[in-house]
Amino acid sequence: MGLMSEVRLTWEALLDLVYPPGLSCMVCKGKLDKGSAYGICTVCLKEISFIENKRWLQAAYTTGDGRGIRMFSAVAYRGEAKKLIYALKYKHNTYLSREMAEIMKDFLSGETIDFDLIIPVPLYNKKKRRRGFNQAALLAKYLGIKTGVEVAHTNLIRTRNTRIMHQLSRLDRRENVRAAFRLKKPENISGRSILIIDDILTTGATIEECGKVLYEAGAEAVTAMTFARGMLEKE
Repeated sequence: MGLMSEVRLTWEALLDLVYPPGLSCMVCKGKLDKGSAYGICTVCLKEISFIENKRWLQAAYTTGDGRGIRMFSAVAYRGEAKKLIYALKYKHNTYLSREMAEIMKDFLSGETIDFDLIIPVPLYNKKKRRRGFNQAALLAKYLGIKTGVEVAHTNLIRTRNTRIMHQLSRLDRRENVRAAFRLKKPENISGRSILIIDDILTTGATIEECGKVLYEAGAEAVTAMTFARGMLEKE
């Protein structure tokens, strides 16, 4: 076993000691009951809008031969799911990413998506240092562990500090992330089926730009999976 594998296993064991799975509800901290799942109690589960399988959004970008980027999400970005993301990103409750990745894995099991490499949407280095972690990388890490699929954590990088997106229009979001990503080793992408991972999908501008870079490097297929999605389309 390599050094990094030993470090990972030690860290996972420490997380289980500090935040034992199944101890209390991840959302309300109340007692778990028989109807609990993913470390979430029955009451809070009812407040999470799980997205049905076979429902996905298509990014505007397509390759010259017509290949595109399908974007899937596991839950709607509202209610208790929104609280989970806030606690992960801004309260640094990084242990939440384990069960969030489990929800994503179960969603993927109901889809016919072939992927042999997982890549998280990267943060700009200065922002990552300030926060201390990349939430997308944590989700990708645990999804890789749960699916047995390789995760490339450092190949795709963000080359500049883009503006905060939530106050931008759809057009401004696209311009904000234009040419903001590159690959350190594009040769490692050729012929691979990539699954891009992020925490939230809104307009899809970031994922679209990442997918464009991957396709230009020779990716065979690019799909995206996020934990939550802003419900933009008519329900």
